[in-house]
Amino acid sequence: MERFQALKSRIVDVCGKVGRDPEEIVLVVASKYATPEQLKVLIPCGLIDVGENRAADLIIKKEAVGGNIRWHFIGHLQSNKAKKVVGDVVLIHSLDSIELAAEVDRRTGVIGKVQDVLLQVNISGEKSKFGFDEAEVVGVMPQVSMFKNVNVTGLMTIAPLIDDSEIIRKIFKRLKAMKEELNIMGFSNIKHLSMGMSNDYEIAIEEGATMIRVGSAIFS
Repeated sequence: MERFQALKSRIVDVCGKVGRDPEEIVLVVASKYATPEQLKVLIPCGLIDVGENRAADLIIKKEAVGGNIRWHFIGHLQSNKAKKVVGDVVLIHSLDSIELAAEVDRRTGVIGKVQDVLLQVNISGEKSKFGFDEAEVVGVMPQVSMFKNVNVTGLMTIAPLIDDSEIIRKIFKRLKAMKEELNIMGFSNIKHLSMGMSNDYEIAIEEGATMIRVGSAIFS
């Protein structure tokens, strides 16, 4: 509870330093390191958004925690697991292929909903990370936009786990520049930048993040 409150205070401080409104930042608490009981404790402290990494755990945790929580899916999503996620989360942060977009569209259409998603972009180029290549995104957006049950509302990236803050900053800057390029192309629905985790969320906020995904800074 104390770490959660300290994190929220730090977000306010960082926003103040760069002239941003803290209300612009959605704190998505990553549940990977948390039990349902630990999440429940944070609800009276203002917990609103929770992100789950594993499709198999989503419904279990969602039912166990209860409350008016907005659930996000923030892990890698295989096409054959999409049915466990669509319709049960407000946002999928990790749309990383046309094939996945097609499956999300199909599954969401069956239940008569539209699923909000973010395109995951592998800006760092690390082979261990999923996501569209940076150069692909401009061509991918028109294709994904053809799916009537999928609504792309922004971009997501994961920076490398390194100590070089300038490299991390450049990655976040590039994601923001990509968002702006897509906006110029007419994709005005691209509003969100999901970037920044426990080790680099401050840099992400400074560079325009609208969503940060933090777990270990609260629970580990």
